[in-house]
Amino acid sequence: IWPPRASSAAPRVIAIGEYYASSEGRRDLLAEIARAAAPPVAKLGPSTYHATCGARPGAEPRVCLLLLVPPRLVGSVSVAGTLDAMRDAAAQLGSDAGVGFAWVDADRQRPFVRHVAPDESSLPAATTQADGAVLIALRGGASTRRGGGLARVETARSRLHLGESASEAEAILGWLTEVRGSKRGGWRSMPGNAPPLRADDLPGAAARLRIWVVHSHGWLVLAILGGLCVSGFFFYDEVAATL
Repeated sequence: IWPPRASSAAPRVIAIGEYYASSEGRRDLLAEIARAAAPPVAKLGPSTYHATCGARPGAEPRVCLLLLVPPRLVGSVSVAGTLDAMRDAAAQLGSDAGVGFAWVDADRQRPFVRHVAPDESSLPAATTQADGAVLIALRGGASTRRGGGLARVETARSRLHLGESASEAEAILGWLTEVRGSKRGGWRSMPGNAPPLRADDLPGAAARLRIWVVHSHGWLVLAILGGLCVSGFFFYDEVAATL
């Protein structure tokens, strides 16, 4: 089985013969196939947020489990183990559970991370310690204000010891069940709107010019300058004579 969107070309090989001894074994085989076929945990960004964590129109806000971690640690044993555990948890829940799983580049998305994890004990652990990673649950709705971002943001921080347990997926599911079953316990409301997520690459000069012209009143500046140039062309002699 080749997991979708996996960066590695190596497949997962499952020997099915041993599973056919009993009906329970066959159920275990289907569960193993589902886990192997689950896509890797996505990196959260402006192009993946709505598919991963966004709520369907008219539906309740989805709960999104986010692993805040600097990209240099994504390949470490502990963080890779946590990402695998999140992937297994997502496979066990299924796509209709209303839960999204993603990891966040704590360096590139620093304004977003500061908003959703403002505690002094959270942010430094996610950005400076060699083994630092923070797992949070987040829920919120799209902001209608200019500039985008998220409104009505609530977060809950996990106290699990990440990357240290062989049954980490079950631990994550247990914590998620506890958090989802509580309306207020463990949840913390964040003031204001969360800033929009940053793209991995800076927009090009043409894109920045278009944004300035269309969305930042650049068209008004260009119109005024154009009007001054046209007026100067037609009335240059009169203006020169008065000077």
